[in-house]
Amino acid sequence: MEVTFIIPKVEDLTVAIFSFGIPYISSFVKQHGHSVKLINGQILSDKKYKTLINSITSPVIGISTYHYDIREFFELTHFLKKKYPQKIIVAGGRGPASFPLEYIFSHGCADYIVLNEGEIPFNQLLTQMQAGNFSPENVPNLAYLKKGKITLSKQQDALMENLDNLPFPDRDLIDQNFYLKLQKKITGERLIRIVTSRGCPHVCLFCDKSGMGNKIRLRSADSVIAEIEFCMKKYKTNHFFFIDDLFVHSKSRLIEFCEKILQKKLKIRWEAHARVNSLEPDLYPLLKKSGLEQLFFGIESGSQTILDRIQKGISVPDIKKTLQLCRKHAIKSFGYFIVGVPGESKKDHEATLKLIEEGPIDGVEVFYLLPYMGSPIFNKLYDRNSFSWEDYCEWTDVLDFKPSMKSFLKYHSDYDPSQAIERIMSKAPRSAKQQKP
Repeated sequence: MEVTFIIPKVEDLTVAIFSFGIPYISSFVKQHGHSVKLINGQILSDKKYKTLINSITSPVIGISTYHYDIREFFELTHFLKKKYPQKIIVAGGRGPASFPLEYIFSHGCADYIVLNEGEIPFNQLLTQMQAGNFSPENVPNLAYLKKGKITLSKQQDALMENLDNLPFPDRDLIDQNFYLKLQKKITGERLIRIVTSRGCPHVCLFCDKSGMGNKIRLRSADSVIAEIEFCMKKYKTNHFFFIDDLFVHSKSRLIEFCEKILQKKLKIRWEAHARVNSLEPDLYPLLKKSGLEQLFFGIESGSQTILDRIQKGISVPDIKKTLQLCRKHAIKSFGYFIVGVPGESKKDHEATLKLIEEGPIDGVEVFYLLPYMGSPIFNKLYDRNSFSWEDYCEWTDVLDFKPSMKSFLKYHSDYDPSQAIERIMSKAPRSAKQQKP
């Protein structure tokens, strides 16, 4: 059975970093005998994009969407259902997960929505269709309309327990070389991104973990190294970024990874996300020796009051100690910060400024707090009688702190969030001007 995936095109927007959802689903269903095509609106011209969506031959269409392109998703599904009324349209990704099912089904024309990980449900859907016994209630992680009523399939927790069983993501389908060229143009680097875990056990107030679960699942060190070697040979680069939040979660896996990199004499440069309280001091020399160049930390704030309020589970002393260890071992440090937390004050922002100035830190990026549906902060503040999902479509973590966001968060501060970001970035190290990996 064949499926055509579509990444919606957003006018005047070129995305330099692809999502791993479609590449992983593609490699998994191909492993089970199915075929895949992709119409990638992120990289296609308007003319080419329109030509391709007007000539789809696959019986199944899968659409991956984010929060920022949800309106394009709605428009696309209406077009597809009108042009191809007999085809099955399946939606997934961060976009559908960010809105109530009622809103998605009433504004778009998807037949099915994948609510969690997509590999298992997509493969079962294609396999059942090919065999002529497709039954949506027996395909896990699906939501659909039945006699006009939103219905969930029998199983809603089908996750890949052993990630080593997943084939590597289908980088040819997504056109990895295009993204490498685009990134080199922007940053001067050809950098390969790799995912090594799913799920998260932490309880940050602003995070929605419904898609991947509360239990962390780790790929083995051997699996990660095999993907590195594959990419080094195929894409001629030795620079890697491990984009999952918890790459350093397991000390034993981290040590095994570094030691095997050294044993194999792989001359790689690598970067990763880490928590500031997740690395013991004795690990830094090994990390550096294995090729680590930079660690990216979700610091969020220099105020302990804010850190406690968002249940980050770290302390300001943790942050300072880790930044100092990075500097001591010649490992660059990069911090992500957020503003717009309900109840934050000018004093809290000043604490962040002080932390950045004292560091030592090599790069900074600041975002507005975006309350994802399903996160504890969203659930706490949501009032269906006053909340506007139309406004929510326009919310973002990078462009503007919308008045409706301020209202939802009950945001009353003596210092405007946009001014806070401007001040923080004005104090940021020069390397913060570069695009984050």
